[in-house]
Amino acid sequence: MKCAGSDLDTEFALHHYGPFSAELADAAEELMLIGAIDERHEQVGPFGLFQTVYRLPESAPQRPELPPKEKRILLELDCFSTTELEMASTIAHFLREGVSYDQAVAEAASLKPTKAILPVMEKAHKILDIVGMR
Repeated sequence: MKCAGSDLDTEFALHHYGPFSAELADAAEELMLIGAIDERHEQVGPFGLFQTVYRLPESAPQRPELPPKEKRILLELDCFSTTELEMASTIAHFLREGVSYDQAVAEAASLKPTKAILPVMEKAHKILDIVGMR
């Protein structure tokens, strides 16, 4: 969402699955501790790996309404796999460092060669189109 222009004042650094923000992770942990969000470990992706998934609790009294642009983008991104999102966010990380699009793709592919297969990369390009980075 930061790539799409949302006002998200946090820094990201490369980590195992792409850009990671300790600030965002800490905020999610705090929200989980006070019951504002639910945290579950679920099998996701094509390999069924366990990952942490956050959701608003079913008992949440009021769900915040997102601005239309952010809502549309999130609904579109929800159709992609975690691997596709990971590759797109890794490419975006290099783009934000100021390299060309082709160089960013090459850097991401070099960093994650087993994930940089054609079907995943095609979807990563679509994701970057959605958020306006391509």
